Amino acid sequence: MLIAPGTTALEVAGCLKSRKGLTVITNSLPVTMELASCPNINLFCLGGHVRGDDFSTAGITAVENLGIFNVAKLIIGIGGITPERGLTDYRMDESALLRTFIEKADCVIGIADHSKFGVVSVYNICPADKLDHLITDSGTPVELCKPYREMGVQVHIVGPYV
Repeated sequence: MLIAPGTTALEVAGCLKSRKGLTVITNSLPVTMELASCPNINLFCLGGHVRGDDFSTAGITAVENLGIFNVAKLIIGIGGITPERGLTDYRMDESALLRTFIEKADCVIGIADHSKFGVVSVYNICPADKLDHLITDSGTPVELCKPYREMGVQVHIVGPYV
């Protein structure tokens, strides 16, 4: 499983701590720290240029490190999503790396809270139909999910985390 950086992805990583036999690859230092003490998780952190604003790695080193892995599932936080523009992000280097993540993954799982719907950020990541699953919160109006379902994306609306 490949986990991209972001606060929502970090929450997902925390939910994986009790899993056994899981291999996690990430370029997120917070995700790495969250899972580092889990003896049943085989953990790999991609190298690269470390960005201090979100404590993640990027650049050619991260891309080359990823090249040795096969990825069954990708968990990707979404900066913005629309049916027309797809997934977008606010950083050029991050969006380039996320495009590589998507190419490597057999199954792409996007996570976006209701505030990300209808948002078009500066840099393109991929068309929305590249998602296999889209997970969002109960604050997302059902009508905003319809176009993604029509594309074949399995949309999951979850309640508040307890």
